[in-house]
Amino acid sequence: MKMTHVLTGLVLASALSITSLSVMAESNASAPEAGSQHQEADWQARMQQHMDARIERIATLLQLSDAQKASAAWKNYANALRDLGKHGQWKSKQERENADAATIARARADAVAKMANKLSTLADATSALQAKLNDAQRKAFDQLAHQEGEMHSMHHRFGGFDHGHDQ
Repeated sequence: MKMTHVLTGLVLASALSITSLSVMAESNASAPEAGSQHQEADWQARMQQHMDARIERIATLLQLSDAQKASAAWKNYANALRDLGKHGQWKSKQERENADAATIARARADAVAKMANKLSTLADATSALQAKLNDAQRKAFDQLAHQEGEMHSMHHRFGGFDHGHDQ
């Protein structure tokens, strides 16, 4: 039962921290205006660099060996995190601004369904990676999950990103 809680916590912590990146992706202040392909490419590159740095920090925290970094378990985990960070519910700012209530509700429902599939993939990858870690690495992985979950909770309690919801 404890392992289930640990995995659930890790998956939620990873997902919630990645969701913050997704929210940034939708933010008017963060994302470039529609029609600017160069700005869009630059923004996507910055987001990818941020995610790659985050994944490298996790590898460093876990003190993964070169063999572990080359393993399918690590690669699948890293790819699941990267995929979780990819989010794009609207094709353009104009499309988002012109959407009616039903379109917005459908887009949100579709986004949540996609996120659920991505979280399921991440959960599977997390489980596979955890099985390949030694005891010290597992402990660090567990601590990371707990810390990120607490940080995300604080983020929502004390402001955080504007998710576009009435509060």
